[in-house]
Amino acid sequence: MDIISNSFNIDKKSISDSENLEKVICFLTGGNKYVFKPAPKGPDGLPALESSFNEIIISNLAQFLKINCIKVHMACFKDDKNKFKNKYGIMMEDYNEYGSKAFYGLYFLDYYYEYLKEEGLLKDLTYLDKNDALECMNNMKTIHDALYYYFDYLDNKDEIIDKIMDEMAVRFCFDYLTMQSDRHMKNWAVLLSPLKPPVLSKMFDNELSFDLYFSPRMKFSNYNETKEETLYNFLNSSDKYKEMFLEMYNTLDVETFVGLIEKIEEANGKFTSNMYKLNIIKNYEKNYKKITELLIGKNIITGDKHAR
Repeated sequence: MDIISNSFNIDKKSISDSENLEKVICFLTGGNKYVFKPAPKGPDGLPALESSFNEIIISNLAQFLKINCIKVHMACFKDDKNKFKNKYGIMMEDYNEYGSKAFYGLYFLDYYYEYLKEEGLLKDLTYLDKNDALECMNNMKTIHDALYYYFDYLDNKDEIIDKIMDEMAVRFCFDYLTMQSDRHMKNWAVLLSPLKPPVLSKMFDNELSFDLYFSPRMKFSNYNETKEETLYNFLNSSDKYKEMFLEMYNTLDVETFVGLIEKIEEANGKFTSNMYKLNIIKNYEKNYKKITELLIGKNIITGDKHAR
């Protein structure tokens, strides 16, 4: 596996957009578009690099598993004449490809919501505020239905939507393993272009990963399910999805995960505390064990081969 390493030394001439480092800065270098995301300040006023470390890890783990994710690098403004000197953060590929326009999930779900409302088909969602209703719609089944409704004009819509949903399923598996509960409606997008069929954008915005106590339900799930129910229902939804999850679960076991973390840190330098790194490993190990217990308890796997 090729580990993504730090390769950016940013100077002021690179910037072509906002000068407000509280916001994302976009700029062009070598004809490619990148995004600089500054690290938030910690209580001591110094950059809190934990969220940046999470993004780096996720980018590399996704590459290891051949998941379509933006590449992420550590970055720092070093030019003495630059007023942004010593601003640390991450440099990311732009998930919006040249010639395409990214439409967030919110766009498709909102479009579908208005159709359901007009037809009197909102059912339980009728009693919710629209924003809450849209959040409840951010699950595999409703996303499929929303895309199918939106792309009804395409002759090959079945093929296109099946491909998008298969990629969505891969990301669901990955999010569950890495404790990412923040795959909200603006955290995934479909790229539309007049030159090629619609495709799911690269995976992006993964800083809220590796939290063992992430919310009782994932944002990318049915609104009335716990995390465990969401996983179990996902596994039972199709044999293809079950095999997909089990393959990723077996490939990214705890021993492999720890080895990859060490390689990632070696390639990028030690830019976060050893305690934080160990906490990530500990959380992954605990989550992996919980998943193993669920799989055994539901007779999806047998024995305790993967238990830690």
